[in-house]
Amino acid sequence: MSETSRDSLRERALALDAADPLAARRKLFALDDDGVYLDGNSLGALPVHVPARVQDVLTRQWGELRIRSWDESGWWTAPERIGDRIAPLVGAAAGQIVVGDSTSVNVFKAVVAAARIAGEGRDEILVDATTFPTDGYIAASAARLTGHRIVPVAPADVPAALGPRTAAVLLNHVDYRSGRLHDLPGLTAAVHAAGAVVVWDLCHSAGALPVGLDEHGVDLAVGCTYKYLNGGPG
Repeated sequence: MSETSRDSLRERALALDAADPLAARRKLFALDDDGVYLDGNSLGALPVHVPARVQDVLTRQWGELRIRSWDESGWWTAPERIGDRIAPLVGAAAGQIVVGDSTSVNVFKAVVAAARIAGEGRDEILVDATTFPTDGYIAASAARLTGHRIVPVAPADVPAALGPRTAAVLLNHVDYRSGRLHDLPGLTAAVHAAGAVVVWDLCHSAGALPVGLDEHGVDLAVGCTYKYLNGGPG
């Protein structure tokens, strides 16, 4: 590439950056002036207002108000209050999202609940065999607790694997390795048609992609705040 061509591309890139309607959002995060930070899927950049908020929690809420902060600072209602702020990002109504525990603990609770909701006569839990192995380990523990059997299956093969013995299905919305977006509406409908309960893992989509939990009638879903919601270290 000639020097002239490189200069032309640089000028075009600078012009596009200057016209970007989201360019000013960069100032909301702690970033180096000359750096490009692309890691939003594991630990997003620190929002600049967070240190002051953390300091307030330490010095005023804990240090001064102490036990009164459960009421006066709203600690009691924080799980529901923050959940209501996340709800629009995943297409859920107020009151349906609660923040608490780790992703693994919540996946375990959701799979156990789904298996029990399905009722007697259904003893199989279908698990996404192609992505994030942690979910498979958690589902296996849930199966041991509830007396169910694990059936690993690729998401595309779920409709064919469903049957009268299927109690619950645990699926990842996005394949964390390839970025493939799985068919949440279609797979949810297929699981429901078989009389089973679906649990979606939204860790790699909540805050980055449209989800539509209410629109598509999702039974249970679990996500995390430390990827695309800039919630800090997990």
